[in-house]
Order: sequence, then C-alpha cells, then structure tokens
Amino acid sequence: MNWKRKPGTKKARRRAPAEAKTGLHPLARRILPAVMLSALVFALLLLPLAALILKLDLPQELLPLLVISVAALTALLAGYFSVRPTRKQGLPVGLLAAGALYLCILLLAWLPLRCPLGMNAVVLLFSMLLAGGLGGILAANKPAKQGKKW
Repeated sequence: MNWKRKPGTKKARRRAPAEAKTGLHPLARRILPAVMLSALVFALLLLPLAALILKLDLPQELLPLLVISVAALTALLAGYFSVRPTRKQGLPVGLLAAGALYLCILLLAWLPLRCPLGMNAVVLLFSMLLAGGLGGILAANKPAKQGKKW
C-alpha cells in the first residue's frame, strides 16, 4: 500500500473533543461558572447583612441562621444557572453545583479560624444541597421561551 499523500489533496482534519480544547470536562464547564457567580453573589449579600447586624445590634445567635439562609439562596442560584443552558439532569447537576459552592464556603470559613466544625456546618450542607437540587429541578422544568402570539 502506498501511504503517501497525492499532491493537491488535503489531509482530513480530525476535530478535537471539547475536553481537549479547554482541559475541562463538559460537566465542569457547566458548573464552575455558576459556582463562581454564586460565590460572588454570596459575598455581595453578606456585606449588607453584616452592616445590618452591626447597625441593628442583633443577637449573635441569629447570625448562623442568616448566613445559612443566604447560602441556601445562592445554592439555589448555582443549581439554576448550572442547569439552565442545557435543561438536562436538573437534580444531579444542581446537587453538584451546590456541593461545590458548599466546599468553597466551608473552606473559606474554616481557613482563618481552623476550629472544629460544628452542627451548623451539617445544617448548612443539607440546606444548600436541598436548595441546589431545587434550583436544578426548576431550571430543567422551566419551559423554553415561545414567540409572542398575537
């Protein structure tokens, strides 16, 4: 067999898979931007919350409850934004996005203090997973935009 190319013919180009172009798994490319956006929203929501706590002189026992509610809201956003582009696999992708956001929040909260994690971390985990799964389900089941019917 003659393996040489004939002059004037082009070699067939093979397309590289999407993973080779970016180095990320397609699922990670869906989850990471949603987690980064949600972490930014989490930080931006905590700033006015901290100012409100200092201004109103709220009791310290209320602080974990407020942080857990803000974290659950941002986990809902992470689940929604990670599933919305494809509208597939709502629950598992929403749970993965919420779990990744939980790890980011937990790591950033633990690093300065390095104290043992308590029951609040477990409540935070379950509330974020529940909200992230719900956000994924909402995004997967939301109907596509239809044209205006006049």
